[in-house]
Amino acid sequence: MSISTYTESQNHPDAIDDKRNWGLGPGRRNYHFDETSPKIPVEPIFLKGEQDMRRTAPFWLTVVICLACACSLAPAVLADEPESLTLTPPNETEVELGFLYSHFSKNRLVVNGYSFYDVIIIGRLQVDEVRREIIIPSVTLRYGLSPKVNVEAMIPLRYRIDNTLKYGSQQGQMGLPTEETYSAVGLGDIELALNFDTRLGSKDGTPFITTFGVKTATGIDLYSVSNDQVPLGTGHWGARLGFATMRRLDPVVVFGGVSYFWNIARDVKGYGTVDPGDTIQYSLGIAYALSQRFSLNARVEQSFTGKTIKDGVGQSGSDMNAATLYLGVSYVTQKGNALDFTVGSGLTEDSPDLTVKIGWPIKF
Repeated sequence: MSISTYTESQNHPDAIDDKRNWGLGPGRRNYHFDETSPKIPVEPIFLKGEQDMRRTAPFWLTVVICLACACSLAPAVLADEPESLTLTPPNETEVELGFLYSHFSKNRLVVNGYSFYDVIIIGRLQVDEVRREIIIPSVTLRYGLSPKVNVEAMIPLRYRIDNTLKYGSQQGQMGLPTEETYSAVGLGDIELALNFDTRLGSKDGTPFITTFGVKTATGIDLYSVSNDQVPLGTGHWGARLGFATMRRLDPVVVFGGVSYFWNIARDVKGYGTVDPGDTIQYSLGIAYALSQRFSLNARVEQSFTGKTIKDGVGQSGSDMNAATLYLGVSYVTQKGNALDFTVGSGLTEDSPDLTVKIGWPIKF
C-alpha cells in the first residue's frame, strides 16, 4: 500500500471554478461546483428556496463490515511499511501511473413564485438533476536526491463533463425536460513537491515525512472559459506544507497526516482581486496484511476550506467541509512494485459521491 505525499483534495479546479455564485460574472449556468487535490469538488450549492433531495446509500458502512470480517478471519501477518513513507533511494527514479475517477450527482428544487400557508404554490417549479464526471489519468515522477530527500512532479490529464437535466412546471403544467452538457479535456494543474524524511532523533525509527509542495496554474482556468466550456485548472498558484507518519501496532499499521494548502490571490481583469479560501486537511487510516503480498487498508480524509474573498468581501456558500471514506487493497508484485486500488464514498455534501483511484508505482 502506498500513501501519496500529495493529495487530490486541496485545490482541484472544480473547487473554485464557478464565479457565478461569487458575483464574478453574469450570464452563467445557475449552479456552483467546487476537486479537489486541489480542493475536493463540491456539488451544487443551493440558492435560497432550494431543497436538497439527495439520497445517500449506506455503501461505505457495508464495505466496512465486510472489511472487518475479512480481517477477523485472516492470519495475523504484519503489514509492511507504506511505500510513500520510504523515500526513493538516492539516484533512483520511480514512475507512478495513476488514475482517478470522481462522480457527483444532486437533485435540487427551485421555486420561483409565492405560496399560501406553505401548501399552495403559485409560480414556476423547476427540478434539476445535476451530474459531473471527472477522469484524471496522471504520471508522477520521483527521484531520490539523498537517503532523506526526494523530489516529485505530478502531471495530470483531465477530462470533465457536466450534465444538467431540467424539469420545469408552470402553473401546474409540466413542460418538456431540457438538457445541458458541457465538457473539456486537456492538461490540468501540474504539482511539484520536495519530501524530507525527518525521523532523525526518533528512538524507534518511526518515519516522519515533511512535504513542501507547489501547485501551478497550467490548466485552462475559469476566468478564460466561455459559457459553453468548463475549466480544467484553478487559475491560481498554490503552496502546501504537509506532514505524514505511521506506527506499527501489531497486527496493523496506523498511518495519518495533516497538511495546509495556501491558495494565492490574484488580480483578474474584469473581476477584481480573487483570493480562494485556504484548506486544512487531515487523514487517518489503518493497513492490515492478509499475506506477504496482499493487504487491505481504510482511511478517512477530511478537509476544511475557508470562504473565497473577492475584493475584500467573503462570498457566501464558498466555504467547504469535505470528508471521504476510502477503502482499498494493495498487491505487491514479484518485482516489488505495489498495485493499489481504492474506492471512496463521500460522507458530506461537499464530497464526491464516488471516487475510484488506481496507482501503480514502477521503480527503476
